[in-house]
Amino acid sequence: MSCVFFRRGFCSRVLHPETRRLGIVYVHWPYCSQICAYCNFNKYLYARKKVDDNQITKVFTKQLQSMMKRSCISKVASVYFGGGTPSLADPSLVEEVLNVVAKVSSVAKEMEVTLEANPTSTHLDKLKDFKTAGVNRLSLGVQVKPVNCGKQNVLLQ
Repeated sequence: MSCVFFRRGFCSRVLHPETRRLGIVYVHWPYCSQICAYCNFNKYLYARKKVDDNQITKVFTKQLQSMMKRSCISKVASVYFGGGTPSLADPSLVEEVLNVVAKVSSVAKEMEVTLEANPTSTHLDKLKDFKTAGVNRLSLGVQVKPVNCGKQNVLLQ
């Protein structure tokens, strides 16, 4: 579980607050419904019964608060939930992370909030809950397998 804070440009902690920069927040959700051999990201097999959503939310928000307070960012333009498969998370995690971002910094009027989702493991009701939590953009991951069809490889969805 980690929140990674990216800055556009570089700045020093001694800069005056008005000169701090606009930034983005990347939140890495490390759980997946299956482990793919090609993926090099930090990941763990997701078992809903074994994952404590409340504890994860506490860890994410505490780490995010700490990192944002140390950063030179005064305004957030975008929050990206990647992974792993962050659409497996509880939508309340997204809501709490966005609350922390708004509490610790100012946010862009049209802040983009992106959630990576796997179309085979995401249902409409849960997507509606993510939208209510603040997600306004989906990034759909679609994996394909090459199939040998004579001289050509055809990609199946």
